[in-house]
Amino acid sequence: MATQAPRSALLRDARSAIRIGAPPAHRGDVYSFFIDGSWKRMLLVFGACYLLVNAAFAVMYAMQPHSIAGAQGLADAFFFSVQTFATIGYGGMTPATPYAHVLVTIEAAVGLLSVAMATGLIFAKASRPRSPVLFSEPMVLTRHHGKTTLMFRAGNTRGGEIVDAQMRVTVLKDDVSPEGHVMRRLHDVKLMRERSPLFLLSWLLLHEIDDKSPFADVDWDSPGDSFITVIVTLIGHDGTYGQTTYARHNYVPDDVHVGARFVDVTNQTDTGRFIVDYTRFHDTAPDDSFPTS
Repeated sequence: MATQAPRSALLRDARSAIRIGAPPAHRGDVYSFFIDGSWKRMLLVFGACYLLVNAAFAVMYAMQPHSIAGAQGLADAFFFSVQTFATIGYGGMTPATPYAHVLVTIEAAVGLLSVAMATGLIFAKASRPRSPVLFSEPMVLTRHHGKTTLMFRAGNTRGGEIVDAQMRVTVLKDDVSPEGHVMRRLHDVKLMRERSPLFLLSWLLLHEIDDKSPFADVDWDSPGDSFITVIVTLIGHDGTYGQTTYARHNYVPDDVHVGARFVDVTNQTDTGRFIVDYTRFHDTAPDDSFPTS
């Protein structure tokens, strides 16, 4: 019996949504299938296609006996197909009939087009930069300067310059209109500091919960009844790649640690170099200043 993913995991990844009735032209293409997928998927598909194409041409060569000079049996026809597909041509086996020459012409064209397509997809996947931004797994609800504050943090794990980083936070909630209609809406969450001129180490993001906050009506004993998910997005200029970088993370109600604070992960050596301990990046500790009732 197949196990179902936890609801929190499904809320974090909207791509897991079941889409019904989408037009075939909008469901995806070969490029997105490979670029969004894993390297394992790409290599397995390429390997399977390579073997199947050569096997198909080997069968077609074998359909006419003695069409390949120097070949004996289907196995030799397969290896001759591999040589033709890759434009190797060792010379031990050669086409001997007009039928074989036509197949060689077709297979050489298929091989050139396949190599060009595979090269383009592999280069596009290998050259696509990955964001170095790491978000803390939990959010914490604590007291900061006497105010109830929701916090999370982000870290630059690669250490390259991210210039003019901008953080945006929204919360998805169910709203009920005066007519009784339930609608899911996104509410902007105001951060104490939404921009960082130079994001190099770690960044603690704070949201003060007041009467205007979308979290003002949340019962933190059962937050899942008040909001669905918190969506965090970051955009900035990555100095390493010389282009804009993006990062996102989703928090669900179970991720909020009430009455806790983040442990410190930054320090300095005796020579003044900064240290960021990412092994403790997600760790929290109880906050005695936060009221328990």
